[in-house]
Formats: sequence, C-alpha cells, structure tokens
Amino acid sequence: MFSNSTMTIVMLSIYALLTLNAAIFFATIALAIKDKFARKKYEHACARLKAHLEAYIEDEGRAEELICQMDGVHSRRVVLDMLLEHARNSNSSQSDKFERLGYVDAAIDHAKKSLNFDIIKQICIMKSPKAFDVLMEGSNSEDFELKYMCYYALSLIPLSQAQTDMFVQKLVASSILRDRIIEMIDNLDLDMERYLNLLEMQSSEIGKTVFIRVLKGKQGMENESNSDRLLKYLGDTKEVRLAAVLALAATGSAKYFDNLMELYRREGEWEVRAAIAKSMHDFSRCGADVVEALKVMTYDEAWWVRYNAVDVLAKLGVDGISALVDISLSKRDAAVSALAYGALNSNQAVYYTVKEYGVVSDD
Repeated sequence: MFSNSTMTIVMLSIYALLTLNAAIFFATIALAIKDKFARKKYEHACARLKAHLEAYIEDEGRAEELICQMDGVHSRRVVLDMLLEHARNSNSSQSDKFERLGYVDAAIDHAKKSLNFDIIKQICIMKSPKAFDVLMEGSNSEDFELKYMCYYALSLIPLSQAQTDMFVQKLVASSILRDRIIEMIDNLDLDMERYLNLLEMQSSEIGKTVFIRVLKGKQGMENESNSDRLLKYLGDTKEVRLAAVLALAATGSAKYFDNLMELYRREGEWEVRAAIAKSMHDFSRCGADVVEALKVMTYDEAWWVRYNAVDVLAKLGVDGISALVDISLSKRDAAVSALAYGALNSNQAVYYTVKEYGVVSDD
C-alpha cells in the first residue's frame, strides 16, 4: 500500500487540479458575462448615436450635435466604427467627415507612435491626404507586410501631383511584386494624359513595363494620339516590348497591325514573337492579312509562336479553319502539320464554328 506521505501528495494534487479547473470554469463564465455586457453596451451606444451620426453624414454642420453625444472614449470608438462602415459602402470620399471629428489626426498620431495593420486599414478607409507623410515613412518598414499595406494605402488616398511623383518613384523601385505595383498604380485613377506623362518619366525597365501594362485596355487608349506614344517602346528592352505589343494590340486599331508585323520580322526574342502571334486575334477585323500573317507564324522556329498562331487561326472562323486545313495537309513541316491537325480535332473554337455553319461529319 501507499505510505501516508504519498497519499497526502496525491490528495493535494487532486485538490490542486480541482481548484485549477474550478478557477478556469469561473473565469470562463466571468469572461462570457463581461463579453455579453460589452456587446449590450456597444449595441446600446450604437442605437443612441445612430440617428445623430446619420444627421451628421447628411449635414456636416451638425457636427457639434454629434460631438455632444460622444461622452467618452467608448462613444468615440462606436461612432468611428459606424463611420468607417458607412465609408466602406460609399462611393465618394468621406475624409472630411473623419477629419472634422478628429479621427484623422488621432489615427496619424497613433501611426507615428505605433504603426500597425489596424490603423493602416482605418487610414485606407478615411482616405485623408494628411496621412501621406506617415505612410511614406511606414513604407520603409523592414516588415514586408506592413510596408506593402503602406504602399497600398498610399494608392488609395488623394495625392497632389508632386506626391504622386514621389510615390510612384518609390513604388517602382520597391521589392513589391510587379502585378501588385500595377494594381496600385491603377488605383491612382489618373487621367490618360497624366498616366502617359508618368510613363514617359520612367527610365527603368520595370517602371516602363508597369505603366504600359496599366495603360493596356484603359479608356482613351483607342485614341491614336494616345496609343501612338507607345510605339517608341517597341524598340526598348524585351519586357517593355512585350508590354507594348499587348497594349497596342488591345486598342484593336488596324493601324498597329503593320507595326507589329514589322517588329515580328526583325524580332530575335521568341517570347516577343509569341506575344505578337497571340495578339493577332485583336486584329481579326484585318481579315485575310491576319490569316496570311498567322500562316507564316505557324512555321516559326519557336514552338510557342507556332502554337499561338495555330490557336488564333482556330478562333478566326471559316477562314482560319481553311488555313489550318491547308497547313495540316502540307508536307512542308510534319510537326506543324500535326499541330494544325490537332487543333482541327480538339479546339473548341473549331467545333463551334463547324456547328454554326452546319458542317456535318461523314462519320
């Protein structure tokens, strides 16, 4: 049997565990009660302040009326939460409403002392130009996620021309992923002339590339006075040429068909030739000229160029399918003939074209 000392230790251990479990149980209940009380208090404050906030949103002249109802830190937090929710669902800037109640200055002061994700999210929603300096400083952070959030917030707030130039220069030189840089530059929502001017200010490959990619498909690029300013970039580095090819093709202007074909003939990089082949679909209105150009491209030395050319031909209706039939029957290059034959048999675009024109298989 166990000795008395052993039994004493066992009993004390049991009592200690029971006491600990009881303490955890009561602490859990206490926290639940506290949370329930906090929710009730928050809901009561929302109900009390909602009408005053709505009146302030409609008429900023009623700010004093709302401020009189904000009788403490808790009330200020409730009003901030409701105003943030309103701003999220609004298409117009609400920065003046935040600023008049002192929330912008409070957020900036907090960010200067301790920048964190929550305060950056608030600044994003407030969209106050006053946050420019603190966000630019935050973009120097060694924490990559914090740095990214600062850049993103900067892309959402209204900036002066000088501030935009500073932001763009720093952004394109940062370690942010290229696609995210493009997204942020697009967020700036500038007019076409401003975007083109910023593009022409770029000296780095990434700067030129991201701005050309931002311009691709933008309203106003169909105007040749704008899109012509991209032609000079067809003689730049490979990445810049790729971006320029896609942006010019996206305009759908037949004018640029000849420019891209001229580039194709002298282009040494297969990636650029592949992009030109793929972009031919945007020039489908050029009819027979596009089909003939693609037939030439199907015999390119690079497989991806051949593949893109065949794929686009399959999408050009009857004329494209006829060209694929001719290529598949040609003895010039067995590999190219097989590629064309494969497209005729498996490409969905071919199937739908054949179905539309009522061509029925003999099988």
